[in-house]
Amino acid sequence: MLYWECKRRLVNLLRFRSLGADYFSNVEPRSWMSVGPPEGNETARKARREMNLILKDVVQSIDLIGIPRIVHYTPPPAIGGFAGPVDLITSVFQVWQFHIEPQMCADVLDRAIGEYQGMEGKLRRNLFNLFYWLWLGFTNLLGIPFRILGAAGFNARAMEQTIGGKVAKAILGFVSLIAGLLTILYRLGFTPTWEHLSGLVRHR
Repeated sequence: MLYWECKRRLVNLLRFRSLGADYFSNVEPRSWMSVGPPEGNETARKARREMNLILKDVVQSIDLIGIPRIVHYTPPPAIGGFAGPVDLITSVFQVWQFHIEPQMCADVLDRAIGEYQGMEGKLRRNLFNLFYWLWLGFTNLLGIPFRILGAAGFNARAMEQTIGGKVAKAILGFVSLIAGLLTILYRLGFTPTWEHLSGLVRHR
């Protein structure tokens, strides 16, 4: 991940967290005779609209760093009803149905924000690290065949994670490394021959 992507995702997470605080502080539970979600004023409705606009990106940002956002809900035995997984982020406006405190949603966001804040400093330093950019270019080169397959309609991510995909990337990386070394030697005025290479093998 590049610094600018990390910063963008962090900004959206912080924005979602702030909007969530605005939303929940401006809604009130309905009376005991009413059925339905909490009632909110114009501030709550505006916050909800803005949260929905960035919800997909927030979910992707949380999943990207592996922060769990699913909890298992079990209703009280005396009440009964739905029991199963509840997504604290995509179901942020429905948590009232499961008697889940909004703070649990905020906890997921706070963990993700902490992770991205830690990454931001490291990635900022990498902006001035030549070896980081060389390594990034090398790893992107290895992913080109899979991006081509993805453009053709294949599930490139799944193929890349298979054993065959990892072996293919390793082979491509080895070949690219040798080609790069030979190019450097050629520019330095040394042209390796088959005799040089076979001699290295015999000496080993």
